[in-house]
Amino acid sequence: YLVNTHFHGDHTGGNENFAKDGATVVAHDNIRVRLAAGTVSGLTGVRAAPLSGDWLPKETYVGGSLALEVGGRKAQLSHIANAHTDGDTWVYFADANVLCTGDTANNLKRYQNIDYMNGGDIRGMIRALDTYLKVANDQTKIVVGHGALATRADLVAFRDMLVTSH
Repeated sequence: YLVNTHFHGDHTGGNENFAKDGATVVAHDNIRVRLAAGTVSGLTGVRAAPLSGDWLPKETYVGGSLALEVGGRKAQLSHIANAHTDGDTWVYFADANVLCTGDTANNLKRYQNIDYMNGGDIRGMIRALDTYLKVANDQTKIVVGHGALATRADLVAFRDMLVTSH
């Protein structure tokens, strides 16, 4: 499986190649809809043409969560509404205590882009961080959308920055 955490090209640009190699691309359905319709960058206004075929997720879910299992390892995919975009997915591997946030968090010690044009909202980002902090403990390995592997303390600092700027 390849999980798209949101629709931005730096997180979906490999879909076609991974699909051709046999991976099933999985995402929240808003990602499939946006990629199929074509997108407009909220930062630059640059338009991306509609995509089809192997560029699009083949397995999607709406709201809530989706569980995947491969080789005995389970991944819980969950939607965070209107955070970085309107199609954000975070992934948790409970047995390994690994949390993947996509671009709803970074470890760059700076403010994260919130794609307001495509459903993002700072309140959703704060909700996402609140959710992660309920799941994570001091041993959780946190894979963020950009930056080094994060800790729970890094998420606390990132959330505090968002709350201060809100």
